[in-house]
Order: sequence, then structure tokens, then C-alpha cells
Amino acid sequence: MKTIPKATEEALRRDAPHRGLFRITTRDTELGGTALPAGAPLLLLFGSGNRDESRFPKPDQVDLDRPNVRDHLAFGRGLHVCPGAPMARAEIRVALETLFHRLPDVRLTDGFEPTYIASFFFRGLESLQVSW
Repeated sequence: MKTIPKATEEALRRDAPHRGLFRITTRDTELGGTALPAGAPLLLLFGSGNRDESRFPKPDQVDLDRPNVRDHLAFGRGLHVCPGAPMARAEIRVALETLFHRLPDVRLTDGFEPTYIASFFFRGLESLQVSW
């Protein structure tokens, strides 16, 4: 099941469960040509970075062979990386391996269109319609 790690990373890139965080600038700075004074509130949206076309060509498409797929921001980056990221990846892998073992013919129901829970910071499906 070499596909599961690839699908996991691409799913995290495309629809990270945590959408963003508020931060406060610590000093006067400039971002993308916009002056930001010290103390300015910012809303950092990881999903936006994960869909940056200059970083991820055709960002809305699922591409299991995306060469830089692990460069996503779903678990943060650098000093602010999520310490639970390895466990989350392991949980996803075990859940998918178990699902595919128990329901080898599972598939999305024909015509399934995802709808998401209304949440400012978290991304999750309202339902997942499958058949087997």
C-alpha cells in the first residue's frame, strides 16, 4: 500500500484540517508590499499557502505523484511544527489500512460532492458518502 503515504500527504496539502492561526507582528515589517506596524494582528491561512500555484502547480487537483507534496504547511513549519505530526500520520495510515482491509471495494458514492463543516479554523467534512 505505497499509495497511502502519498494520498495522506496530498490530502493534508489540499485540505489541511487546521486552517490557520492568529499572530501579532513583533516589529514594523513589510509583507508582499504591504507595511505592517508592530502589534498588527494577522490571520495566517495555511490552506492558502498549500494552494499557492507557484509552489504547487495545479493546486486544486489531486496528484499522488506531486514531487514536493511534503512541503505543505498542514503541520506548520520550522520552530512551529506540530509535535504530533508523526503520530497523526501514523493514525491516518493505520485507519486507511484497516478500512481498505475490511472494505476492499470501498469507493466514493457516484456524484459525491463534499460539503464542509462551517468553522473558522478547522476543516472537516459534514459527511462522507461511500459505497462498497
